[in-house]
Amino acid sequence: MNRLWIVAAAVTAVASLASASTILAPAGWGNVTSYSFHNAFNAQPTWGGTAPVGGDVGYSELWSTWEGGSKVSYIDLGEDWADWRIEQTWTKVMQWRAGPGHPYAELWWDDDNDATNDGAAETTLNFCTQANTGSFQWLLDVDISTNPIAPQGRYLMLKQTAEAPPQADAIELALVGEIVPEPATLVLLGLGALAGIRRRR
Repeated sequence: MNRLWIVAAAVTAVASLASASTILAPAGWGNVTSYSFHNAFNAQPTWGGTAPVGGDVGYSELWSTWEGGSKVSYIDLGEDWADWRIEQTWTKVMQWRAGPGHPYAELWWDDDNDATNDGAAETTLNFCTQANTGSFQWLLDVDISTNPIAPQGRYLMLKQTAEAPPQADAIELALVGEIVPEPATLVLLGLGALAGIRRRR
């Protein structure tokens, strides 16, 4: 019975380490052929369990206007990008303004952050998809919690439409999900948890 309890406790410990949705902080972000996007993740919220909490309260923090000409920006997930599991994307919008959403026309995963799309297309994730009602809201763009996306490259590239849309209202973006250790790491964590429990017997 004691052995069964120990094994169960170890499995529970590993599971708790492997599943904890949170705000995923990119390693970097910026412009490729655009002057915008520099404040896209500069004032990140905390995760409230069902929605982001806090974050930027400025105006035109993400961009002052949308630019025409299919401008490209990037999100750098960092060296552990393969461990990311993205469950949701969110956009925070500014106050005192109402208008339609302006989602990106094209997204793709890449191993570099130039303007050439030579990576893998991303057709599920996007930002700025919802209409702004003017109250510093966090608006849910995509919810794939039941089937999270595993990135196909370190950089998520975002391309605007060829025509410049009306004034954009976004002031901050957020990615929600988990960092999932590699299977070998999970095994080591499980063994460590088991050894710790056995030592306490």
